Amino acid sequence: MDHVDFSHRHVSESFPRIAVWKQNMIKDFSDLDVKTPSGYGMRPLLDFEKTCYHKVIFGHISIFCYVCLYIFIDLFVFCLVGFAFSSRIRS
Repeated sequence: MDHVDFSHRHVSESFPRIAVWKQNMIKDFSDLDVKTPSGYGMRPLLDFEKTCYHKVIFGHISIFCYVCLYIFIDLFVFCLVGFAFSSRIRS
């Protein structure tokens, strides 16, 4: 259901998803997607980039990458300073 394009009908993008799809929402939204009495697929699917999953996954990856970059730069500077300091001690 999270990958179906319901057009102007808004479904919250919050997590956990079980908290979003509650009460009669699954029945109400799946009724909008009925193609035949025994089949679904009337509504188009969303591009993955427009789903709540993409936003969460890539949002966390972005933060993770920034943290990794910060740690890498910090360690790199620490190593440079440590190397320069140990060279002075040997002299």
